[in-house]
Amino acid sequence: MPRLLAMAEEITKLLAICVRCGNPAVHTQRLVESEELIVVGASGMYEARCRRCFETNPALANAKKEGPQLIARGRAAGTTAK
Repeated sequence: MPRLLAMAEEITKLLAICVRCGNPAVHTQRLVESEELIVVGASGMYEARCRRCFETNPALANAKKEGPQLIARGRAAGTTAK
């Protein structure tokens, strides 16, 4: 591939636009959960995303939408706050 690029007189890069921030998108984010490797469907199943907005784990994406999770931690018995 690098040799072909070196011989080319002109190179045109085509990129989508990230739907979240408007930067050039280099990834496609799947929006629906599926066990299949490739899901063929209409719009609404995939979104163009830039590197910053792309989420590698869809489960994390859903957790971020729900907001931060707060974990209550109790003190061990016999300790006092100072």
